[in-house]
Amino acid sequence: MKPLLENIETGDDSSIKVKSYTQSLIDVPLHYHPEHEIVFIRKGKGKLFLADTEEEFQTGQLFFIKGNIPHLFEDDGMITGKKNISKVTVVQYRQNLFEKLYNIPEFFALKELETALGYGFKMKMTKKVQDMMDGMEKKSGLPKFNTLLSVLNEIVQDKNKSVLGHFATRSDPIQISYLRIQKMHNFLSGYFSRDISIDEVANVLHLCKTGFCRFVKRETGKTFSEHLNQYRIQHACTLLRQSPDNVMEICYACGYNNPAYFFRQFKKLKRQSPMEYRKSFEPVNS
Repeated sequence: MKPLLENIETGDDSSIKVKSYTQSLIDVPLHYHPEHEIVFIRKGKGKLFLADTEEEFQTGQLFFIKGNIPHLFEDDGMITGKKNISKVTVVQYRQNLFEKLYNIPEFFALKELETALGYGFKMKMTKKVQDMMDGMEKKSGLPKFNTLLSVLNEIVQDKNKSVLGHFATRSDPIQISYLRIQKMHNFLSGYFSRDISIDEVANVLHLCKTGFCRFVKRETGKTFSEHLNQYRIQHACTLLRQSPDNVMEICYACGYNNPAYFFRQFKKLKRQSPMEYRKSFEPVNS
């Protein structure tokens, strides 16, 4: 079964998505996404398929799954045929959200959590973390950000958490594919604001230009240019909301040298012009 690339929509004014699900069968297909994921099993039991490993899951457990790791939660109802009700809360956040803070001493432990060997961690849910996650879905802005940081800190501090899976030491083609996708996303998140050539990224992934283009299209369903534009337009949206810079300045700050191309790409992805987008976030005068 080939994993599907899931596009996580956090919204233009957030880098974190929080959503609770209640359903009779968990039947999400095997998938992956660049975002890190925290899953709280409020009710239910079954198996978690994680890359090349299997884990049991049950009520009261918390899972931290790293970005770009293929995974699938399959409840017991998929085997028994019984429609048992499962309840889960899922938190997804951008993989590079805290990277610029890794060199700050207070974030050393979080860096270890997000970059450690393995596919992630699992732990028994505590009342303290559950209380945090119960209200997280209704929060926005800094309160939501701070709650995520508090939840991650509790995961870091938990001495009984266990590692999920392991990275293969052999040259596993499937594992190499996902590590390459992860490497590409990490490179784009750091350098999308300057000129980037396909040759440059292909070299980072140790592929020739043609092989790189085929690889990205095959594994993600998108071209490299589509991935790059997605990063650039997302950053443009942030600047349009938060910066006083004019649209032309934002265009160049996001790595575009051709304003007309920037306007076309922005409208293609956001269904409105940059000025219309900025206006939609301006306060309405009474």
